Amino acid sequence: MKSGVSKFQLTITIFFLFSILAFGTQAESYNREADTHLDRGIANYRHGQYEHAIQECDKAINIDPKFASAYYNRGRAYYELGQYERAIQDYDKAINLGPEFAAAYQHRGLVYHELGRYEQAIQDYDKAINIDPNYAFTYSFRGITYYILGQYERAIQDHSKAINLDPENGEAYDLRGVVYGTIGRFDLALQDFIKAINLAPNAQAHYNLGLLYFRQDKFKKSISEFDRAIQLDPKLANAYLNRGLAKIALGMSTTSCRDLETACSLGECKGLEFSRAERICH
Repeated sequence: MKSGVSKFQLTITIFFLFSILAFGTQAESYNREADTHLDRGIANYRHGQYEHAIQECDKAINIDPKFASAYYNRGRAYYELGQYERAIQDYDKAINLGPEFAAAYQHRGLVYHELGRYEQAIQDYDKAINIDPNYAFTYSFRGITYYILGQYERAIQDHSKAINLDPENGEAYDLRGVVYGTIGRFDLALQDFIKAINLAPNAQAHYNLGLLYFRQDKFKKSISEFDRAIQLDPKLANAYLNRGLAKIALGMSTTSCRDLETACSLGECKGLEFSRAERICH
């Protein structure tokens, strides 16, 4: 069974929080009415009402066409809607109006990352850090991009910097643990995942710890971590997938098939396809 599992390529998925609070925020508009519309737009954004947020930012911009924060916040709403080119246009405008607007560079970097334009993303993160070197999230975002590019030492340096700036940020430990796990530093990865869980128990950290145990053939421990991940996020397809594979390695074919079927119902069917090809599941 174990040799069958080894045919299945495991991947570590990175999740990161998108801070809803701006940093390096530009000054308010000279027009009180424009400020009011922007405040409403930000409130709409925080409630996930992105179309309404855009409408309020539109009104603020119509009143004050040089209101950098209105363009920036409209860009954030476009980002959430997946309208990346519009988001870039708004961040461009915000930066033109406020060249020291660190948040605009950071969030434009996020868009470039989503579009696979990683070098441009890093350039924007660099600029944001030069303007505001004390904002931990920018280092985390740049570290994620370095990880995607396979520049693991730089990724570790950035996540370590984020931790130094914000030692209570469990997600930074989780992200650094992912890098350590990728390069085979399992001892350091273990320390980081446990620290992340102690600071803020969450499904992704338990899932990553489960993968770490899986890669070391510690299948019972991996199953326990996937159990916890599923308790915290019952829709985390990869947790069912890899718990199913760990159970196959332990010869628990009946319950493993249920996990793989659940994973498939959530959109991740590779494990079920593998198990059927190996005649483990029907």
